[in-house]
Amino acid sequence: MALIFILIFSTLISCQMDSEFTLVKTMNKYRDKSDFEINKAVAVAIGAKPFPPERTEFKQCEIPGLENAIIVKITGVKTGPFAPCNNPADAMPIVFENEICMNYIDKDIGWGARHFDEEKGELEIYDKNYYRAAMICFLMMKEAENE
Repeated sequence: MALIFILIFSTLISCQMDSEFTLVKTMNKYRDKSDFEINKAVAVAIGAKPFPPERTEFKQCEIPGLENAIIVKITGVKTGPFAPCNNPADAMPIVFENEICMNYIDKDIGWGARHFDEEKGELEIYDKNYYRAAMICFLMMKEAENE
């Protein structure tokens, strides 16, 4: 009986470790990206288009202080710099529409971005930058939708 319990328990542990490993692996993919790269990925995920219309790739903003922004056209919303990793006006509509919860952990960890889906479970991301944590959470949610 004890052997069966140990076998079941170790199987549960390994399943949990596999899913955590996948999450860590995905998280590391975003940890290595710059704000500019995450901003581009978010723009693609929400259906933004490069601006001006004849461009096929997103252009980096040349306005001082907005170097991580990209130039986009989001039909009916905005045309111009888009920097959800640093600009609350760009990030917060995404946070609200996707029901991402934010909470401050501490000065060493920073902010936690959390989303719960009844089918897929809980997703929690940590970063020192409030908006970057939310955008990584958003991108991981979109990845989970496509799996």
